[in-house]
Amino acid sequence: MQTTKSLNLMVSLLTFAAVFIVGTGICQAVTPEIAAGVYHTITLKSDGSLWAWGHNSSGQLGDGTTTSRHSPAHIGTDIDWNQIAAGRYHNIALKTDGTLWAWGRNTDGQLGDGTTTDRHSPVQIQIGSACLYFPHIASTGT
Repeated sequence: MQTTKSLNLMVSLLTFAAVFIVGTGICQAVTPEIAAGVYHTITLKSDGSLWAWGHNSSGQLGDGTTTSRHSPAHIGTDIDWNQIAAGRYHNIALKTDGTLWAWGRNTDGQLGDGTTTDRHSPVQIQIGSACLYFPHIASTGT
C-alpha cells in the first residue's frame, strides 16, 4: 500500500515536470491552462486565478464544498497560481512562489500531505520549492 501511495504521488509530481520550461530554475506561467479529471475540469486564467466545475464528491473543485457545479466556480481568492494538473478526483497546482498545493480525493495519499483525508480546498504540500526540483527531474529523468 505504501508503494501505491508513493507511486501515485510520483505520477502526480511528474505530471508537473512536463509542463515546466525546463532548466530555467524559476517558475514561468504558461497561461491560460485547462486540465480535466474524470468528471471535473479546472482552469488557470491569465490573471492567475483558478476556476473549476463538474462533479465534486471529494472536494476536487477546491471551493471548500462537495457541491457539484455546472458552471465555473472560483477557487479561493488567490491570483498567484502558476501551473495546474488534474488527477482522477484531485488536483495539484503550483503558485508563482514555487509552493505546491493539492486538493480533492486523498484515499491513497495522492495529495502528498501525509494523510488520507480528502481536502475540499487547496492545502500546501511541504516539499520545498517545486520550481527548484521539477526542472531537474524533467531534464535528467531522475
